[in-house]
Amino acid sequence: MKLILIGILVLIVIVMIGGKVMGISPIALNVHKQVFQEKNFAISGYDPVEYHRSMSALKGKEAYSFDWQDATWLFSTQENLESFKNNPQEYAPQVGGYCTFAVSKGFTAPGNGEFWHIDNNNLYLFSNEAVKKDALENFDKIKTSAKKKWD
Repeated sequence: MKLILIGILVLIVIVMIGGKVMGISPIALNVHKQVFQEKNFAISGYDPVEYHRSMSALKGKEAYSFDWQDATWLFSTQENLESFKNNPQEYAPQVGGYCTFAVSKGFTAPGNGEFWHIDNNNLYLFSNEAVKKDALENFDKIKTSAKKKWD
């Protein structure tokens, strides 16, 4: 019995370390950052305002940066930076910029700025195209579940 318990604990540690390396963790453990960051920038350096303005994913520039929620956000223009400063909640992605589908299942996984969706003026990110496609098939349920688990 003692060996089984030790084996289970070792397995849990291995899963936790593997998940941490891949950027995946259970939300309940609360080990994730409030905002998904890659290379020290929120949402991998994508300009969150540009999704709303031009309906496209565009990387920001370090010359236009702003710190909010313990993360550095990048913008493609001074105008976008000012818009975000005035109302960050309007432009920041839902569930911290993590993959919305993963959060709906109780985990954090990196959101990818290339795979996104705007619904009711809210920005949602996904980890890849296949996950986005699956999530959009039943998006109301996915976003409701993600919000509930995130809050």
